[in-house]
Amino acid sequence: MSLGKTSRFVTQLHNRYLLKLSGKDTTKFLQGLVTQDVELLAKQSPKPTLSYTGLLNKRGRLINEGFLAPLSESCEDWLLDVHPETGPELVQHLKLFRLRSRVDISIVSDSYSVWVAPGFQHIEQVIADLIPEKPIVCSLDPRVGRLGLRFYTPFSKSHNLEENEERYHLWRMIYGIPEGGRDYSFLHSLLFEANLDYLNGISFSKGCYLGQETAARVKYTGVVRKRIVPVVFSKTENQAIQIAEAMNRFYESPPCSDGDVTCPILQAKVDNSFVGIDNSNAVVHSQLFAPSNPKAVGKVTSCSSYPIGLARVELASAFPNVSSAIGIPLKLEQSEMYAVALKPFWWPREDIEQSPKATQSEQGA
Repeated sequence: MSLGKTSRFVTQLHNRYLLKLSGKDTTKFLQGLVTQDVELLAKQSPKPTLSYTGLLNKRGRLINEGFLAPLSESCEDWLLDVHPETGPELVQHLKLFRLRSRVDISIVSDSYSVWVAPGFQHIEQVIADLIPEKPIVCSLDPRVGRLGLRFYTPFSKSHNLEENEERYHLWRMIYGIPEGGRDYSFLHSLLFEANLDYLNGISFSKGCYLGQETAARVKYTGVVRKRIVPVVFSKTENQAIQIAEAMNRFYESPPCSDGDVTCPILQAKVDNSFVGIDNSNAVVHSQLFAPSNPKAVGKVTSCSSYPIGLARVELASAFPNVSSAIGIPLKLEQSEMYAVALKPFWWPREDIEQSPKATQSEQGA
């Protein structure tokens, strides 16, 4: 098996917090609390199988983000799949706003298993041999289709699959897709910094919902100043740029027809052509500095033993050439390493080439 390929693996995600919301008022209740247009999803036929959404507090900060799926044709039952970091706080948040709504909220983490299958496009390719139960919900990842399938089965520990959960998160990092609780903190992060607008997680046409004012103000008054982006690392500026150029070519190349893709960073580690990260824990939370700028322009939020990670950066500083998808080399604090930021392939093309200017609402956030 080549480490440079996805090899179309399947794995369970164990660190998830699952809620079931049931009752006649569930769709209306969720409509007022999530960033996705639940009422529109409920009207679609056939019913949507999975959508991506955020849940905000009154200050417009993310309480959590995750996946939402109807469990019945009537859409009176919904499954909410989120990170456990603020799971209990989210339950209390939902109960606070339930009031007299006919909605039951229950924790069902022990009732369902969460699966991902990078490289697979159809569930028929998976269920024959790889998973023990038929999925009750299945869809291509609604954030970025290249991540493959995400599906849910009745809870089961009886399977013979190799555990590849960290491998999945490595590929998520390679594609530049952040997740709250792993790559940024809840209760402090904005929707746009976490890229929910680019990841199909926000409806700008739905009615009011909690925290909407901040989201709408940022959307309609200017461009976001900071975003979480993929970054590549190296001990020299030139090699960091070479890795970034190779990754950009990888982003622009479609996957093979069989779903497999070759990632230059993973293949390079096999070939020993690039230097990996010896101590990823020392790199996380490191500040990033642009040339001739004493002020930090970003911070590494997560990384791996491979020379790839995620960082929250000031777009104007990391990408002074606004038409380029590759940033300039940034120096890691108290380190001999350099980082180069990338604009991933799933960003809207007009925003990749757009000049990043700070908005008044974000400067004061």
